[in-house]
Amino acid sequence: MWAMLADPLMLGTIVTNDEVIAIDQDPLGRQARRVRNEDDMEMWARPLEDGAVAGAFLNRGESEADPTATSRPP
Repeated sequence: MWAMLADPLMLGTIVTNDEVIAIDQDPLGRQARRVRNEDDMEMWARPLEDGAVAGAFLNRGESEADPTATSRPP
């Protein structure tokens, strides 16, 4: 979620994940917004400079979840 919100990254294992760093440092600099909220599951989306969209699921529940997403045509 740090990368999705365009916040400075905290050190740890994330430092070696180039994809997460690229999302966090995307030149467009827009924060993610919650696009879906159902029960204990949230879906967040963040536009990127190249026109792509980064997505993240946030499970606020106590049990494991297996979320899925599909892209919409432009």
